[in-house]
Amino acid sequence: MKKLCLIIIICTLLFSLPVYGSTGETGYNFLKISTGNRAVAMGGAYAGVQGDIISIYYNPSGLVRLEGKEIYFMYRSWYFQTDYGSFSYAQNLKDIGSFGLSLIYYMLPDVKEVDTDGFETGDILSGNNYAFILTYARDIFYDIQAGLNIKYLNERIADSENKSIALDLGIQKEVYSTPSDSINLGLVLQNWGFKFDIDPDDPVPINIKTGIEYTAYKKFRLNFDINRPVDSTLVYNIGAEYKIFNMILLRGGYKIGYDLESFSLGLGFDSGFFYSKVILLVDYSLTSLGLLTDSQNFSLKIRF
Repeated sequence: MKKLCLIIIICTLLFSLPVYGSTGETGYNFLKISTGNRAVAMGGAYAGVQGDIISIYYNPSGLVRLEGKEIYFMYRSWYFQTDYGSFSYAQNLKDIGSFGLSLIYYMLPDVKEVDTDGFETGDILSGNNYAFILTYARDIFYDIQAGLNIKYLNERIADSENKSIALDLGIQKEVYSTPSDSINLGLVLQNWGFKFDIDPDDPVPINIKTGIEYTAYKKFRLNFDINRPVDSTLVYNIGAEYKIFNMILLRGGYKIGYDLESFSLGLGFDSGFFYSKVILLVDYSLTSLGLLTDSQNFSLKIRF
């Protein structure tokens, strides 16, 4: 109980921190796009999840319970014909800890440059953003898992380019466990760091996230996250997952307080029911982006 009270106190103090800007006043906004199809389908509620490679993007301490090695690919169709994708590799080395290496990219479509009078100049403007992430996670003390992401960020639009180093610091703790169900808590500080080119009007989008996951019979999961972005007030994520016949996964989620995203749905297939040496997990999710469009997302996970 004392450990749980300490976690609650830490969360309360962190979420009482002041907001430093208004919505849209940060740079590197591609970091705000949810990645990992399972998490996307569950509304981005993932701070309390353990043993999954895509915990890298939500709470790196979740990598501690990873089984063996995993490779992950994902592609998202995003609004205004932009492309978003991610690639990850992670491995559990037992007593040494778990390691991960990831890449996120966000590509903008080419557009024709126009001058102040609205006439085309003949030049083509393009942009791309990417993040390289190095992850380490392990058990520390009192059965608490801790994880660290080191991120190299690059954002380029036309002739403008920004570079930064940022860190994610996360912890998790299982606070309740029986043979049939369990409750896991997570807390993470995301994108804390500095820019190479100091620009106070274009900061890295710091976010404080806490989450809880309830698991029943290893078939049903219910997740809830609270986020405090540096440029906004509190936003919330709710997600659920149910496994049928140990191979079909049904998922749903909802985001509260976000400008674009709201509900999401997903479907997954786990080949481990047939063959357990090399397991393939194929996932699809559909996310509503309001009046703009819907985002269709595909991913493949290989566990070996």
